Amino acid sequence: MQTIASSVTQFYKDNGFFPQWSAANNGGQGLPADKVDLLITPGNVPNVATANTWTNGTTDAVADQFITNAPGYTMRTATATFGWNGPYITNTIGADAWNNRYTINVGLIDTTQGTQTATGATKSAVWVLSAGPNGQIETPYSQLMTVATTASGDDIAMRIQ
Repeated sequence: MQTIASSVTQFYKDNGFFPQWSAANNGGQGLPADKVDLLITPGNVPNVATANTWTNGTTDAVADQFITNAPGYTMRTATATFGWNGPYITNTIGADAWNNRYTINVGLIDTTQGTQTATGATKSAVWVLSAGPNGQIETPYSQLMTVATTASGDDIAMRIQ
């Protein structure tokens, strides 16, 4: 999880935006239709008590964003301030210890300063998450970052935002 979280941060530092698009638009951020809710690794889809974005959201692969640059972001050059400068992970990250995928709710990342969005709402917490031994995600997909300090149930998580 630390490796994935560090990759998200380094990606942002290099590109000036977060890995939230399945396709690049002219080498940069994708169009609204290309925005994804989740970045995932290979593995089983975890269970959730009620269907929600953790399992039904629009996805893209962690490897596509951090190893192969499948969306087609502009590459960093010696003269460019920003650009994809990966790979950010050297090996494909597989499933967790219980054969479930790792999931990052990247669609909720907000780059505004502080705890509030540009419209004044409180930002949501963003996690790198494993469903844990029971294979069920118990951490809410969208929860206020000001109160979300730990994952729920036996979920194992690292908070990014």
